[in-house]
Amino acid sequence: MTMVISLPTELLSYLRASPSFSLNLYYETVVNDSNSAAWFSQTLREAMERDFDYYAIMAYHRQTMNELNLEAKKAMDLMAEVAQKAATSIGDPSRVMIKVQVLDWKSYQILPTKEVETLLDGILRQGEFSLAFVPYVEQFPFSQLKGKWTRP
Repeated sequence: MTMVISLPTELLSYLRASPSFSLNLYYETVVNDSNSAAWFSQTLREAMERDFDYYAIMAYHRQTMNELNLEAKKAMDLMAEVAQKAATSIGDPSRVMIKVQVLDWKSYQILPTKEVETLLDGILRQGEFSLAFVPYVEQFPFSQLKGKWTRP
């Protein structure tokens, strides 16, 4: 027995929709075109010319602290600047995903929740971004963060 199912045109269009594409970018790509071109062979301007649907930005503050020998506050301020420049350049914060570090790559220690909250406060003041936490580790209290920054 063959069964034929008739679906509404709108649903068929949705099911056949094109996939969305995202590009992973280093934070330097957003704040320094010349360095990002030399170091990573990418610039935000060139990426935007390709019209990706979303831009995922690695805003790893602890890694940046180590690489640039920065204090924690300066590294967090830099990540807020990255978010602000990404929102301005791309024009729509909803197309930007900020990737946030929750594990220290050198010590393999889980970052303090308060440190991550402070970082997110600065980033989310710049716009309504999507967030990704890297890496996923069961020990980090993600549930404490979910819902903390909600729209009124």
